[in-house]
Amino acid sequence: MLTNLVRAGIAASALLVAPLAAHSADLNRNYKAPAYVAPAYANWSGF
Repeated sequence: MLTNLVRAGIAASALLVAPLAAHSADLNRNYKAPAYVAPAYANWSGF
């Protein structure tokens, strides 16, 4: 009987958590590419 209760609890928690996981997959993500930084070329002029 205890195993049935544990299984029922796991099933109930899975049913309660599933909508939250589906909602978090739909959240808006505002990712931006990092700013471009030009590479510094070697300058052998001494300055």
